[in-house]
Amino acid sequence: MARPVARAASVGRVWVRPSEVAVARAVAGLGAAGFIAYWVAVSMRRWNDFETNAFDLGFFDQIVWNTAHGRWFETTFVPYNFAGQHFEPVLLLFSGAYRLGAGPTFLLATQAVVCGLAALLLFEAGRSFGLRAGVAAAVAIAYLGSPYLHRAMQFDFHPETMVAAPAFGSLWALGARRPRLAAGLALGALLFKEDAVFVVVGLAALIAWRGYRGLGVATAGIALAWSVVLLGVLMPAWREGAPGDLGVRYADVSGGHDGVEAAAWALSHPLEVTRALLQLDHLGTAATFVAASGIAMLAAPLTLLLLVPEMLLAVLSTHPPQSALELHYAAELVPLAAAGTVLGARRLAERMPSRFVMALVLAPALAGFLALSPASPLTSKGGAPPTAEHRAAVAEALAMVPRGEAVAGQSGLAPRLSQRETVYEFPGEWASTSWVVVDAYGLRSSQSIGAGFDAALARVRAEWTRVYERDGVEVYRRGEP
Repeated sequence: MARPVARAASVGRVWVRPSEVAVARAVAGLGAAGFIAYWVAVSMRRWNDFETNAFDLGFFDQIVWNTAHGRWFETTFVPYNFAGQHFEPVLLLFSGAYRLGAGPTFLLATQAVVCGLAALLLFEAGRSFGLRAGVAAAVAIAYLGSPYLHRAMQFDFHPETMVAAPAFGSLWALGARRPRLAAGLALGALLFKEDAVFVVVGLAALIAWRGYRGLGVATAGIALAWSVVLLGVLMPAWREGAPGDLGVRYADVSGGHDGVEAAAWALSHPLEVTRALLQLDHLGTAATFVAASGIAMLAAPLTLLLLVPEMLLAVLSTHPPQSALELHYAAELVPLAAAGTVLGARRLAERMPSRFVMALVLAPALAGFLALSPASPLTSKGGAPPTAEHRAAVAEALAMVPRGEAVAGQSGLAPRLSQRETVYEFPGEWASTSWVVVDAYGLRSSQSIGAGFDAALARVRAEWTRVYERDGVEVYRRGEP
């Protein structure tokens, strides 16, 4: 008589051993759940400790709040409509929740959930490309542990951080031989930010490589044509002729031009662009990113080309955090590196056992996490949280500012004042407001210091009426003392 097979999941008195796929999918799911739980908790702690910023949480909060009230993409943080600064129509989805009373914490929590769940799409994408379940789970865990993803999560809210969801969905559809769905999901990335065109072009290249050349070329063509219209016509119109304030970051490779003209100048001056690119710090930034995020891509070296346009956009900037891939500036590189890792792991799996492929994916990711992530146990976690007295002082101060009146608030306080038509990060345009709120122990951004924070505060103290002061928190109202 044949011996019954031992099984691990109970069906009556019979135990069924979970399959390799089920175990790996569960590992990916637990990783996603842990990521979501951790980053929701970190985001809420930062919110409660007044560590969030005017740029960019208060910025996006005001934009979504205005949009929810019929003032589409209006903001006072920049001197023109936000659509002239960045094109991110995905924010319309958040405006519905804002009509029901949502606020900044909803933005932060949603970002964590979407980024975490994207790992499950990446797992399925790996499976659709033929990866063993364990290897697919390793790729998903490596994405969740990306220090560049963590940097974006740590820096408040940015829609492009969530572009991994449509990107991984497109990758899954491509692996499952559903090319039209893959193309549609790839084009959906354009809803997250104007420069997500590089994500679309990368995915379009994979569609063509997979054998659907016409569809791949069409997908890239649609994305590039849309970008030309958007950058060359629509965004300048939304800025009402004002130059984009981001163009100054590329003066070295744009000839001082903006939008499409900047791209044309760069293409016609390759030596200047090459000279700016071939700097040791730029090359080191790119090499570090590949080492920490996609070392398996080296097994399929052409996949490194997926990174080139977005990497150039970053390292050629004169804005130090962007050129170093700090803050959220690698958010769109992360899903491209993950896609390249899937293809690299696929190539490696043809040559070595799965356990070695898993090690080659996970070991560099772990090293990158420990060395570069703000969530690493080796990274300093900052000072002590505010005292109960200070929290009470901030709450009392904020409650004094009428909801409908214009206000300039210190960076760490602005996200709590941003659901109104007129709000600035102090000292920006403070003289045109009715209220100023500052906190001696609170967060001050580098740009506010550079804009003359101390000098402006001295004038406020001399010219306006102080109506509140407690534990370093001050509220001023326009009027003579």
